[in-house]
Amino acid sequence: MNRLKRLSLGLAGLCLLPTAQASIVNLTLDAVVDWSNYGGGNPAYTFIGSFDSSQLPTTPGYHFLTGSVQLLIDGVVASDWNCTTSGCAGHPNYYNETITQEEVAPGSYVTLRSVQDYRSGAGIALYRNTDGSYDLMRSELSVSWLERECNSGASGGSTCTLESHYIGVASGELTDSRVSQAPYVSEAWNRYGHLVGASLSPVPEPGGLVAMLAGAGGLGWLLRRQRGRELVTTIHPAG
Repeated sequence: MNRLKRLSLGLAGLCLLPTAQASIVNLTLDAVVDWSNYGGGNPAYTFIGSFDSSQLPTTPGYHFLTGSVQLLIDGVVASDWNCTTSGCAGHPNYYNETITQEEVAPGSYVTLRSVQDYRSGAGIALYRNTDGSYDLMRSELSVSWLERECNSGASGGSTCTLESHYIGVASGELTDSRVSQAPYVSEAWNRYGHLVGASLSPVPEPGGLVAMLAGAGGLGWLLRRQRGRELVTTIHPAG
């Protein structure tokens, strides 16, 4: 077999091997409710976290990733909970602070402060074991939002209202917690449950990566050998 043909076959073989290009990885966690003081029954939750494969951890322990989380409740997409690590579709981040001066007596002023703070986002955490596998039972997907408004009064002090909602799975446990706070009033609704299914796809297979590296090494060897033969031919012409 001539050198050109061997080189062509080497290139073709490498093209057939899996590539190491970055792609989107989906972490899916399914959970059911064990206890609830909500109304409306006990729905099933599916969290789908998506992130770039370049973020796959290479060292053991918890790793917090940047991406998006979609929540499905009883198989139906919850549109308000289409979240990224920087905000949710239903609750965009917003912060506004207003400071005014109010005259409470001739020549006497007090500073009034009004704050509106809306925050939302998604959390993605993947746990990698020491053997290189991923412990999905210890991984985390969550969505949350918080809305807070505070206003100071002319007589001093301030009044605040707060609404927050967190839904997530962490270390195999489901929490759906909503809190409402206003002056002299505080209410909370909770659902608790457990993880029933988890998957991570696609994940590069170690065997595929080894084969790819072996193919690249073989091609490099073939190219070096080809170059060496050309050099020998140049220095010592045949015939």
